[in-house]
Amino acid sequence: MSYAKGVISKPEIEKFLPEENGVLFKDGTIEKDFDSIVICTGYHYCYPFFEKEYVDKHPNYNHFYLYTFSLEEPTVGLVGNKLAPFFFPRVEAQAAAVAGVFAGFKQLPNAKETQKWYDEKIDQILTLYDTNEKFIEPLLALGPKDRPNPLFSVKRRDDYVSDFAQSWRTIEEVYFKLRDGVYTVDTVLE
Repeated sequence: MSYAKGVISKPEIEKFLPEENGVLFKDGTIEKDFDSIVICTGYHYCYPFFEKEYVDKHPNYNHFYLYTFSLEEPTVGLVGNKLAPFFFPRVEAQAAAVAGVFAGFKQLPNAKETQKWYDEKIDQILTLYDTNEKFIEPLLALGPKDRPNPLFSVKRRDDYVSDFAQSWRTIEEVYFKLRDGVYTVDTVLE
């Protein structure tokens, strides 16, 4: 089934085939010669493609520098986690950082520095007041040059802060309505 031109819905991944840059899907089909694989799991933590040893070691899947770049696998980036307020500006900043680093515009600090950040920051709670300083700005520094700050580049300024801060509630509501059959993918895409 396709929801957009050139997009084909596939079942769950059964196995990665690194020697072919491919993927074996649960329905037995194989796709090959991928340049990149982007895995979208929705707005809840669910990474069934991680090895069991990784999940056992990091049960909350938080072993990421700036909540975005895997400390153990530098080719894995996480965009769209629910770790702080301002969901959509954070996703924009994460996507910019992933694009900047993976395209070679910027480089991550060395493994020692990224681990140091993780050890010092991962248990700190991000609040409405420090999300820009602790999350968005450091990510934008890794993005392409002159990337605007998504928190402050909105056109409508009368109530954007409260809108951004509450966006996670809307996302969660849509997720549960999709899961419970109240909405369908076709309804959401209209």
